[in-house]
Amino acid sequence: GGRGFKLVIQLQGGRAVETVAIVHEAEHAKHGRITVCVSSQVGCKMGCTFCATGTMGFKQNLNAGEILEQVWHVERLAPSFGVHWKV
Repeated sequence: GGRGFKLVIQLQGGRAVETVAIVHEAEHAKHGRITVCVSSQVGCKMGCTFCATGTMGFKQNLNAGEILEQVWHVERLAPSFGVHWKV
């Protein structure tokens, strides 16, 4: 099975996005891997009533720096979850 963690990252403009890291344990290999699910926008245009992000409506697209910042935070915090990796 896998394990992971979720981060809520506050952007410079004050809005927050979620980033999810999924840790994949190595079964027959020496090293596992990690998948990082980054946000590319704040909010969503779909308007699904069952989803908190959908109910807030679309707010903004993220720029490249804001997307890369999410990966940086995961890389910085990963060792505290027992994951050692480099981008």
